[in-house]
Amino acid sequence: MISIAVCDDDRNFTEKISGYLASLSSARKMNCQIQLFHDGQDLAKSVKNGTRFDVIFLDIEMNLVDGLKAAEEIRKVDKVVLIIYVSNHSQYAIEAYSVRPFRFLLKPLDLQQLEKCFAEAISEVLADDAYFRYVDGKQSVRVPIKEIVYFESELRSVKMVLNNDVRIYREKLNHVEKTLIQAKVEFWRIHQSFLVNRRHVCQTKYSEVKMSNGIVLPISEGRRNQIRQQYLAKIAKSMVEEA
Repeated sequence: MISIAVCDDDRNFTEKISGYLASLSSARKMNCQIQLFHDGQDLAKSVKNGTRFDVIFLDIEMNLVDGLKAAEEIRKVDKVVLIIYVSNHSQYAIEAYSVRPFRFLLKPLDLQQLEKCFAEAISEVLADDAYFRYVDGKQSVRVPIKEIVYFESELRSVKMVLNNDVRIYREKLNHVEKTLIQAKVEFWRIHQSFLVNRRHVCQTKYSEVKMSNGIVLPISEGRRNQIRQQYLAKIAKSMVEEA
């Protein structure tokens, strides 16, 4: 799930660019969530309250809080979100540099430029596999993968066990596994109900694994040989890396 914000006080423009982005996402068969804002203050407040976006398309000239001030506030709590400025005037590009914008697009939008910018932004987001992204209700959430110990299937929900937290959200474990595979992040499916972060696997036995938080999880009979091979490969690789 790629989470995108579009912020512009011109409501017609936000609807138009949202439609373009939705079409580009669909053409790439990507699952993107697009949220619209019409004031920089509302966007900054949303981010400060915990909403995390992967990409923000942000107008500079707005009546209440402009895009430059909004970006300054956003950067205080989110150092990595890609900010793409959209403006009628190119002279703002130099002033916008202080908040490390990813790109600067001029109005009226050139659709080819928008598509190119969108493709580059998505490539940048997907290249950064340090976060696992999921949707809780209507809110897109990012979690550092290094903090995830394992996932557990619970009826129609998934329990995400972190180093110091537990989160539960509606999803299927199969979909979580597919997402991680696409992101080339190594988690092991040890059981129909458990998907473990291989970096948190401390020990394996014939029928169970011990995780870094001390929890022992079962390995299903049909997966035992595969998990053993994966664990031995992990040990061999870590030895080479440390050497």
